[in-house]
Order: sequence, then structure tokens, then C-alpha cells
Amino acid sequence: PDDIAPTRRALEDHFAGRKEKYEAVVRWRHQRTGDWVWVLATGKVTATDGDGAHRSLSGFVVDITEQKEAEAKLERNRRLLDAFLRFS
Repeated sequence: PDDIAPTRRALEDHFAGRKEKYEAVVRWRHQRTGDWVWVLATGKVTATDGDGAHRSLSGFVVDITEQKEAEAKLERNRRLLDAFLRFS
């Protein structure tokens, strides 16, 4: 999906020290169902080696599909209301 470039940038920004943590809202294909789901992925480098290379990244991933669907529904309703008010 189109989420790859911004997700990579967010990770690179964290690795370069420009961001304290990695955080991205992305679409992932669900392993069991094959459906596309929205997730919030966040993490932080938790260990480096003697040369400063990243050895460990810890974090979590949360399914936010219902939230994204509710946001989309609200936006559709806002547009419908705006159109109705314009033509009333």
C-alpha cells in the first residue's frame, strides 16, 4: 500500500535520533483472514551494540480498524450535511 514510504521514513527518523520513538498508522494484511486492517505500530530502540548499531526494537501493534472506519463514516456524514445545507 501507499503506507510504505511514510512508515519507512518514520522508522528511519527514529533510528537517526530525530524522533524519540517510532510511530506509524498503516494498513496490514491480516495473517489469518487476508483482510486489510489498520494498525497503530509504535516502538523504540531498546539496545545497541558497541558501535551504536541497533540490536533490539521493542514496541506494540494495535488494530485500529474500527476507529478508522468510524472516522470515515463521520467524514461521509459531514460531507452529506454540508451538501444538504448548501442546497437547502
